[in-house]
Amino acid sequence: MNCGNSVTCSCLLILVALVLGAAGAADSPPRLMGDRVRLANSHYGIDLDVSNGLAWGGIANVAVPASAGRWVMSPQKRSRVFELSLHRPGQDTPLRVDSRQFTVRDVRLDPTAGRCEVNLRTDTGGAPLEVTLTVLINERCQSLWTLSFRASTEMTLDLAFPVLENLTMGEDLERLGYFFPRDPGLMNDVPTKLLTCYGQYATSQLMATFSDHWGPRGGGLYCFWQDTSLHRKSFELTKVDPGGAAPIELLDRYGFPFWEGLEVERGVGMACHLPNIALPAGETVTTAPLALGVHAGNWREAFAAYQTWVRTWYSPRHPEKLARFFTFESYHGYENCRFWAPDDVQEAIQGIPELVDQLHFIAQKEDRYGVYEPYREDWGLEGLQRFVAAAHARGKLCSHYVQGTVAHETSKVYQEHGAEWGQKNPDGTNAVAWANQCMCLASTGWADWLAATCARLVRDLDLDIAYLDCVGWTTLDKFQCSNPRHPHQRTWYELADVRRLFHTVKTAIAREKPDVALTTEGPVSDLFFNDVDGSEGYGINFMCTPGYGAPIHFMRFLYPRFKYLDLLTDTPERVKLALFNATATAADPARMPEAALAHRTFHEHVTAFTAGEAEPHLPTREPGVYCNRFRAADKTVYTVWNHNAYPAAGAFVPVEVPSGSHVLDLLRHREAQPRRVAGTEHLVVSLSAKDVGVFAVVPALLRASFEGMWLRPDWSLVPEEAQVVAMLVDQHNGEVRSGHVERGRESADFVALSEQGAHRVVLRLLRAGEVLDELELPPLAEVDIARSATVTASNPHLQHGAHPESVVGQDGSWQFAWDDEPRPGWIQLAWNRPQTLNHVDMAFSQAEYSSRDCEVLVSDSGQQWQSVTRGTSADVKAQPFAPTTARYLRVVFHQGGPWANLVSLTRLRVHYLPAESAQRP
Repeated sequence: MNCGNSVTCSCLLILVALVLGAAGAADSPPRLMGDRVRLANSHYGIDLDVSNGLAWGGIANVAVPASAGRWVMSPQKRSRVFELSLHRPGQDTPLRVDSRQFTVRDVRLDPTAGRCEVNLRTDTGGAPLEVTLTVLINERCQSLWTLSFRASTEMTLDLAFPVLENLTMGEDLERLGYFFPRDPGLMNDVPTKLLTCYGQYATSQLMATFSDHWGPRGGGLYCFWQDTSLHRKSFELTKVDPGGAAPIELLDRYGFPFWEGLEVERGVGMACHLPNIALPAGETVTTAPLALGVHAGNWREAFAAYQTWVRTWYSPRHPEKLARFFTFESYHGYENCRFWAPDDVQEAIQGIPELVDQLHFIAQKEDRYGVYEPYREDWGLEGLQRFVAAAHARGKLCSHYVQGTVAHETSKVYQEHGAEWGQKNPDGTNAVAWANQCMCLASTGWADWLAATCARLVRDLDLDIAYLDCVGWTTLDKFQCSNPRHPHQRTWYELADVRRLFHTVKTAIAREKPDVALTTEGPVSDLFFNDVDGSEGYGINFMCTPGYGAPIHFMRFLYPRFKYLDLLTDTPERVKLALFNATATAADPARMPEAALAHRTFHEHVTAFTAGEAEPHLPTREPGVYCNRFRAADKTVYTVWNHNAYPAAGAFVPVEVPSGSHVLDLLRHREAQPRRVAGTEHLVVSLSAKDVGVFAVVPALLRASFEGMWLRPDWSLVPEEAQVVAMLVDQHNGEVRSGHVERGRESADFVALSEQGAHRVVLRLLRAGEVLDELELPPLAEVDIARSATVTASNPHLQHGAHPESVVGQDGSWQFAWDDEPRPGWIQLAWNRPQTLNHVDMAFSQAEYSSRDCEVLVSDSGQQWQSVTRGTSADVKAQPFAPTTARYLRVVFHQGGPWANLVSLTRLRVHYLPAESAQRP
């Protein structure tokens, strides 16, 4: 219906009901009700007031009746839907105008498609501008909002949209929360404000805008641009009511200068900002869709919505070798690169820690960026080439550092091209950072020079990785450039210029070596994750600042093939968090046991940690305990983090254990025993404060049995290409050593395998260094050698139900009566092969039926016997004898008990007791 220019016409209330379920979508016809446009689906409804310009009326969350609430905007104030700052040629002061100042010219709807259009116009300031708001409700119960602009004269504008102000969940302001993921324990009453650009330390817009608003009855709100244009943007979150989370306050100092912020009086507010949109005269410019969604309190709905959008454009081409490195070591010029002389290469290679995957060279002279060839003269090109070749032979990757944004005044590139390629301040002076000239990322000359430099380094040194520093998180002072020779508008260049730079460099290095990787420092936008293969960043540090209770590394789970290396891992807690999130670390494994443990865990379960199916923060039954899941084809790894300042123990981590599989505690090298709680299997974990645990669900492929002290592996389920290793875990200090178990051997000496009981023995099934399964063997002291023996006795004729073999492996009965049998009486064990032993454990039906004088004899042949111990039966049990090896053991009873002429033996066990187990209770 065309309402013309008159706002006195009765406007439309349009109800678009899309009830989404298994049977599909069911539409209801539109209805005319007053001066509002209402869009609704089975999840939530949106009210727009069109009686006097365009304003918000409210957002209702009606998804789950049990937790239903309503997002309410302040009734005292009609809230803007969008706000514009118009810049016209020849005018220095921009004109501010918002959706409430527009005339509503037309409202259209398509109930079948769930689509509504509102056409508006304003002549404010003599600059006619037409705007069309289009809202489309999609299958995920989101509303997708776009704005189209058409101007009669050329202009640019800055846009804030949507502007959600003074928003509360119900009327209970004191209990309003503001946190992601939701954690009531971290609520406070401090007004907070987040204002950050797309980039900085919040690499993706999800980290910047998806802080879950929620109320006591549930309900969350989120929004994000579905924009792949790389147009610069910023995000704002503000609250003035109790219930905020402190971490967002940390971003105040990174305020983006495009906008002055929301006008929030009570409640919470959020807005997305797009600056510097060029409007050619007479042409139409349309923004990318903005997804606005409401949920019933489960933040995973919003995370899944963002993840779904990411998958529409994310197409990683990252080299496989990059995904499999987890720690690196840097070599700085003039500090530790003197070994690059040819004669010192071998010594240098031997000094590289085994638990380092990548060697990173930083070879400029004393921070004189732009100079990347001192190795040619000072250290020797041939020596470095030999060093890189030796590193490759040991399976190490090699990378080289190049500063991507600045050049030192002593460098040739600055002296020849600084004036042409460098950034300029508005007054014409050079833009400087760290005493170096800032180079403009929009300059094609600078991009070409970086590409040629990286290509030369790759060619000279046979590099695996070229690294561009600082391009990703360029600080605000380096964003501005007033050099008149450059193509960007005003003082701002677009992120598309950075993409062109990355593309230029990547193309050049690929010509030298097709599988070489390009990395940078914290890409400005998640959209760059298609253009570079990895980055060093501050994700763990940012997400784990004091007061932030959810140590989740969003990038790790949104872009699982992207290699994210956390720089700030210089403390054990941060290294443990890197293990929890499965990001690489820069910590030194040689000096930090936590880093070595993380490195080994990553490599031993690399298929899970590099798989694409990674899920953050599975719900647990314990507040403050978080769980991530990494699922591969043949295993699933769970990492668990106890964020509490106190220990956490119990069955509260959900786990799926398919038939034929079992759960391994990877850090303790033990089998974990799940417990069923409320109908679901849960891991039983025990973690100290700020500690991590790692568990894997793997097929049960390893089996073994005992023939006395001989271990018999079952090879039937072991893959042909796999090998079995005996891992020895020191009982006292936890140190680990390994020894091979020869494949196909019928058995192995368990005493020798376990080094006389000084270690726990864990059999590991490995394929190409990755653990497929583990089996912990019982302690030596618990292995009863008698179970595998043939049992005979001095009285071969059974009487009174006596069975000599029944006393082995269980409580049975064997008797020797002095009146009926020849003296002395004895019971004998015989094995197929020699056994190592030093202890006999006997039990009798009653104390008076024990022996006052018994003797233990051993023999290799069964003919000639040697006594190893003699005394009362109690003495023999209490005192292990010297270790001996024999095929036969005989216990001889010379006398009966103190009050009866009868020995009544009920149990006979034989052990090898290690020294620390010799004193048995």
